[in-house]
This record gives sequence, C-alpha cells and structure tokens, in this order.
Amino acid sequence: MSEEKEPTCIGSKCPNYDPNCKGNCPNYMETVWINEQSSKPKILEDCAPKRSVFMLMEMYNHIMGLKKYSCETRNVLQKLNDDTREFMALQNNNLEHRKEKCLRIRDNPLLIKKQEDNR
Repeated sequence: MSEEKEPTCIGSKCPNYDPNCKGNCPNYMETVWINEQSSKPKILEDCAPKRSVFMLMEMYNHIMGLKKYSCETRNVLQKLNDDTREFMALQNNNLEHRKEKCLRIRDNPLLIKKQEDNR
C-alpha cells in the first residue's frame, strides 16, 4: 500500500455530474491518504463507488495473502505435531523395550542362581 494513490473522480466527464450539487456529484467524496515514505497527507477527490471497489480489491488481496500464510503455517505445525507424536511413540516403545529387557535380566535363571549362591 505504499504506492501513490490517484484521485478517482473524473469531474465533469462523470454521468452523475451536477453543477448545482456541492462537490458536483452525489458520489463525490474526499479521501485523506498518507504516503508511508513521505508521511505527508494527500487529499484525493474520489468517486465513492470506484474508491470502494479499489479498497475492496486491496483488502481481498491482503486477505488472500493472510490465508496463504495461515495455510502454510498450519501445514508446518501439522508436520511438527506429527513428528512430535512419532518421537513420543518411539520413546514409549524404547521405554517398553527397556522394561522388557530389565524383566528378562531379572528373571534370568542364571542370574537368579548366582544371586542365591552369593547369599
């Protein structure tokens, strides 16, 4: 939105132009726009329907950009969530494997006999 805005009112060329009306058109409006680089306010003579369409187009493009970014973020977070679940599952499997190994060692007949001999 840093581009220079131009007035949309075409004055006497407009089919709604009325020399007796203040502003010469029922759709006439003044819009204040501030350029981001110069920070100087600029008053634009606008046709309300035209300016509204331009503003809607800018908002639509902005919203589509946000939607794209939101979808990309969602996909990254979904991948992170999947990776975290996989990691946790591996850790749980590893823990179960360790428990089984400890039980096998504890229940090993040779180890039990050796412990009995040491008593």
